[in-house]
Amino acid sequence: MFMNPTSKLKLASAVLALCTTALPPPYIQSSNQGFLVAAVQNINQGKQDAQVLAKVTVQNLPPEGSMYNAEFAASLINGTVLQPNEIFSFNKIVGPRTLEKGFVVGVSISGNRFVPDVGGGICRTSTALHWAAQQAGMKIIEMHNHTQDVPYADKGTEAAVWWGKLDYKFQNTHNKPIRILSRGENNTIRVLLIEDTGNELHSN
Repeated sequence: MFMNPTSKLKLASAVLALCTTALPPPYIQSSNQGFLVAAVQNINQGKQDAQVLAKVTVQNLPPEGSMYNAEFAASLINGTVLQPNEIFSFNKIVGPRTLEKGFVVGVSISGNRFVPDVGGGICRTSTALHWAAQQAGMKIIEMHNHTQDVPYADKGTEAAVWWGKLDYKFQNTHNKPIRILSRGENNTIRVLLIEDTGNELHSN
C-alpha cells in the first residue's frame, strides 16, 4: 500500500508516542552503574582471575520502549554461564516477550514495516551478544537477519529474534566455562564474554 510522506510521518509519530508512555519503574539498581567497566578494570588489575574473551557495544536509542526492552533483555541474560560445548539459546533464557514478564511496547519489524510490539527492541541485545560471540570465536548455531535495515548495525550483522520462530544460538567452543555479562548503560547495550572462574565478580 502506498503511503505519502505526510501519512508516513503521522504513523511514525503515533508509533513513537505509543512506545514512550507508561514505562514501568527501572529494574536496574543505580548502584550497579558502570559494573562492566569496573569488572574489566578489576580483571586488568589482577583483582579477578578471569580473561575477557569479547567486549562489544551496540547503540540503544529511542523510542524509549525499545530502549527499555533491550536493557531488560540484557538483564535477563546477564550472569549466564555456559559450560564447554554447551549451546546458548536467546529465546530459552529471555523467554516470552509479554507484559506480564515485564516487557513493554517497543518497535519491531514485520515484513517491510516497523510496528508497535510488546518486547520490540530486544534485537539490539541479541545483536550485541552475536558480535561478542563472533569476537570470542564461538560457533554460531542459529542466526537470522531482519527484513529491513536497522540503525544500530550494518545489514547482515544484526541478529533478529522472534519468540517461537527466530532464535539466536551459539556454542561455547572453549575448553573452559564462559560467563555473559550484559547491561544497558549510557544509551548502549554492553556485552562481555569472560572465562568463568567460579569467583564472584566485583563491581567496585
